[in-house]
Amino acid sequence: MNHWRILGILGLVGVLGLSSCFVSREASVSSLPPVSYRIWMRYQPSTDKEAQFRLGVRPVPMDNGWTDLRMQRDLQRMYFAGVGVVFLEVTPAQLLQEEFWERFHRFGEYAGEFRLQTALFLVPVPDEPVPALERSNLLSYLRRLHLETLPYYLQEEGGPVVLVQEAFALEDGEASAEEGIRLLRVGREVPSPRLSQESTEVQESGYRWAWGGRWEEDPASGGGQWSIPRRRGTSLKKQLEEARLSGCRILLLSSWNDYREGSFLEPNSLDGEALLQVLKRR
Repeated sequence: MNHWRILGILGLVGVLGLSSCFVSREASVSSLPPVSYRIWMRYQPSTDKEAQFRLGVRPVPMDNGWTDLRMQRDLQRMYFAGVGVVFLEVTPAQLLQEEFWERFHRFGEYAGEFRLQTALFLVPVPDEPVPALERSNLLSYLRRLHLETLPYYLQEEGGPVVLVQEAFALEDGEASAEEGIRLLRVGREVPSPRLSQESTEVQESGYRWAWGGRWEEDPASGGGQWSIPRRRGTSLKKQLEEARLSGCRILLLSSWNDYREGSFLEPNSLDGEALLQVLKRR
């Protein structure tokens, strides 16, 4: 057989083999149901520089405070990645600071330009005692903020949405329009992130958690390990596919820039834009 003919046959076999790989991958992706969930992204106005140092990583470009430039850059990146709502972490003490509200309103105005919504996520200060909070007092203060008048703020049945970290252990109350605020307590209305994502409670709630990665510190050794490896987005990709199969309504994505937890999705010196690209391609 002519050697040119042999080479042609081998080339054809190679092309057919490569085509079958693409067809196989396209078939596996198309077998997934369409994306039906909305992404709520955890976001920290101030990032943990010590945690960045411990992990040997930094944001790209560097985080020089919650400046207008950083706000616009972060929101633009989240918008193109398909994020719907940005939940800003805030401590009880920060809720009382005028400076925080000035920056929050500026952030919300920029979010509106990108057709994103914002909301508050009440969290305690890391490594400090959790302050006691009473539901009635918290609701009374939040109502005075008139969050329902902010065009960029997330509204659901019952009023403006405020997510509350489970460490506060707020007492039960009747979630209704009469309260004026839609309190979503992690561990109650929203499942705890410590639960298995396949648990009945998670499946029935309509909410589901996902992480860019998860770093667990070991105080005894002074080190730690990745309980959810980052793997340049491989773990995140699997979680996004599982979320599609679960039919969840809301995907709580942790996080844009939590370096203490190791779940950051923003471009960084460790794995660049790998996780952000996975989110865009979901």
